[in-house]
Amino acid sequence: MDGNPYSKFEDLAFSGNTVMTLKSSDFEEVEFKEGKVTYLFSNCTFDSLRIENTEDIDFKDISIFFSDCCIGDIKIEDVSSPNISVLFDNCMISGIVKKSNIRLVNLTNCFINGVIFLQDLKKVHVSFDKRHRVPTSWNNNPLTRRDFRRELIAQKQSYIIDAGTEVVYHVNIRDDRNDPDQKARDIQRLTNEERNKLNIFLDLRYSPDQEHYRTRVEHALLSGLSISGNANGELKVERSGIDRIYIHSFSVSGRASFFGIKPSGTDQEGKIHFEIRRSNLDNVWFDNVSFKEYDLVSFFQSSFGLANFTSCGFPDKYDEFEKFISVGNIHYPEVKEDNNDRNRYEIFLQLKKRLESSGNFFEAQKLHSVANEALLKIKDVSKWDKFILGLNSISNNHGTSIKHPLGWMFLFSVCLYILYLLSIDRIFINTSFDWNLIGYYFSFLDITHRIDFLVGKKELTGWSVTIDWINKIVTGFLIYQFIAAFRKYGKR
Repeated sequence: MDGNPYSKFEDLAFSGNTVMTLKSSDFEEVEFKEGKVTYLFSNCTFDSLRIENTEDIDFKDISIFFSDCCIGDIKIEDVSSPNISVLFDNCMISGIVKKSNIRLVNLTNCFINGVIFLQDLKKVHVSFDKRHRVPTSWNNNPLTRRDFRRELIAQKQSYIIDAGTEVVYHVNIRDDRNDPDQKARDIQRLTNEERNKLNIFLDLRYSPDQEHYRTRVEHALLSGLSISGNANGELKVERSGIDRIYIHSFSVSGRASFFGIKPSGTDQEGKIHFEIRRSNLDNVWFDNVSFKEYDLVSFFQSSFGLANFTSCGFPDKYDEFEKFISVGNIHYPEVKEDNNDRNRYEIFLQLKKRLESSGNFFEAQKLHSVANEALLKIKDVSKWDKFILGLNSISNNHGTSIKHPLGWMFLFSVCLYILYLLSIDRIFINTSFDWNLIGYYFSFLDITHRIDFLVGKKELTGWSVTIDWINKIVTGFLIYQFIAAFRKYGKR
């Protein structure tokens, strides 16, 4: 394929294998034009496109811009000249761009027909805004099928990015600029409903030998996000709806933060998962992450280290913590290790510790209770320890509930008081009811009351003394449990 710098290619179909070679000789005696695209392709179709460059080109900036193009398979490998940028706007593409000196690869409002591999690149920018559109001319494209628009929106689109110096994935839904060429080019914009149905999967991989400066994922709606490898720069995932998050074999030398993360609610596969597996979470900050909205949350063989959890949403009830599991593969939650219960216990302890370190004692108390409930399920815990744990669970939910001891104290004390009155023949006899007995109930609650607080010692029976003694033991224990729960935020 030949073309002089500052050429424009419009409404063309390139069949077979097309090779675009950038040579130094093409730019001899060509004057650089600031702000103008070097090669422009508009509304073109490529079955297969390969861009080659094997020599340095002495030119300030070389930009190759594709607009509204369909590229069945693109390959850009081993580009030598460091001044080349490749930009795609509202294109349908798949293929690979890797191991090159390309200055920038930019994809704006693009549809991925399967998978795009972006590997070992200096800068990768992926963005979406309200100009996202489907040219109706694509319906007659040989790369597409009859129900193209509907299938294009529903199909899975995967970005596999071996993160280089800078990676930015950004969605600006507030950008409502009008396209001046919309009518002339017969363009149909995506509706909000269609945009929300886009099935986009973002896979970020950090190679140990790759220098990394920063990665930003902002305002995204993703069906899935996978992060793996050792990031030696900064990673930010912010204000995004992500249905499935997989953090595998991940660590960060710089800083990683997840802020404002929750499911997007647009998942087509019915899987809302959050998995952290074999990762080191040192220098990772989870802020305002709604773990409770995910169907399954798995932490497996991961170290929480100095991770921070602030303003995160955890379930309110123990039963809802059943979704927090520890399995080698979250896609097979039924396949559990023999020490699964102990793994869950250790994870809850780590979470509790990290929440306490951030000052979030409210959520930490939940994890304290859940950890003890998990400890109850471990087989090799002694029966006496399980008895203590079970009693604490019932009486005050492991120091977190004041409602439990108050309720149990009222129930037991009323029942024991009635039995006590029966044992001394003060109720259910052929006399009128003594309303003073209601006042004496509060004396009965006082664990320091005298044994003859209601009747003389000669009127007491063995049953009445036994019931009174049992009441003092039970009430004293429940008062202690109430005080322990009441002071849950004052503990250190």
